[in-house]
Amino acid sequence: MSTRRPERVLVTGASRGIGRAIALHLALEGRMVAALGRDKAALDALDAELRARKGTGRIVPLVLDLDDGAELASAVARAEALIGRLDGLVPAAAIAEHRALPAITEDAIDAHFRTNVRAPLLLVRDFAARASAGAAVVMLASTLGERPAL
Repeated sequence: MSTRRPERVLVTGASRGIGRAIALHLALEGRMVAALGRDKAALDALDAELRARKGTGRIVPLVLDLDDGAELASAVARAEALIGRLDGLVPAAAIAEHRALPAITEDAIDAHFRTNVRAPLLLVRDFAARASAGAAVVMLASTLGERPAL
């Protein structure tokens, strides 16, 4: 296992929640972060918070919708164009829409699959194809796997 820490990291879901917290933490530690999300204003606010807290790293907003196949396919390359060759990936974008069983629709299932399964797997595939030795991927899971919300 490598002890080298990733310095140029793509974090998805950086507009809010856990993805935002991870992106901010990494940048406060001095890393370059391509902060991917759909909400430009939220990503700009993240960048402003980093500057206000005098972090030594950098947040570079990357506005993309990972549900869009073309945007997903270009995410890793676009992040590298902004901050250089990536050596870290944190696919933190996720949705968790709680519905009673009779209210679950096929569209909702498809949306969850696209965001929570398809996008992270394709991002990891694309990242791994370009990554150098010692690069790192951090996958996240939810406590909903242990205790579902009904």
